[in-house]
Amino acid sequence: MPPPDDQPPIPAPIGDPRRSAWDKLRGYRYQLWYAVLLWIRSTPKQDVYVETAEDVDLSSPDQIEANQFKHTTASFSLNTLAAMKALRDYWDLKSLNPNRHLLFNYITTGDVVQEDSKPFTRNRKGLAVWENAKTVDADAQEIRDFLLAKANYVDPEKPNEPKPLPDDLIALLQNGTIEQIREQLIRPITWQTNAVTM
Repeated sequence: MPPPDDQPPIPAPIGDPRRSAWDKLRGYRYQLWYAVLLWIRSTPKQDVYVETAEDVDLSSPDQIEANQFKHTTASFSLNTLAAMKALRDYWDLKSLNPNRHLLFNYITTGDVVQEDSKPFTRNRKGLAVWENAKTVDADAQEIRDFLLAKANYVDPEKPNEPKPLPDDLIALLQNGTIEQIREQLIRPITWQTNAVTM
């Protein structure tokens, strides 16, 4: 209850900011608003799920649209641990739902940046190359080469850590055709940065 107009405001308690869950609450608020938007645009043959396969999912008998959210100020590129984790999450979800087409949207409020090592031709950002790779073979090959280099990377300080990508995804990258890689990995994933905060 607010104090009467003639009294000064009551000061908030002082707490340890490291224990604050405000960032998590802001993230959950974002997810819930997005779930409402999906529900509004859904058809009678679609259902919206929150915190099921991903943060918010739009599911139908033959397709899943999985949406993973990151409410953060951290910058994002294909060279980040967040990108590798998202690829692993997508692949695991695809394996768990083999009979349905999977679309995977990674949505972050963070900024897109260029990869530190500048691994792509013409100094392009990896996310731009990924988008072009949906139709351009040379760019799909660049994505394949980049991911294979990442897949085989072992941190000398953490040699026992698991590989950044699952073995069956690595096998696809090593042995699949460009069209197979495009259809099974590149086209289903959308990277959305600078998402509007809610």
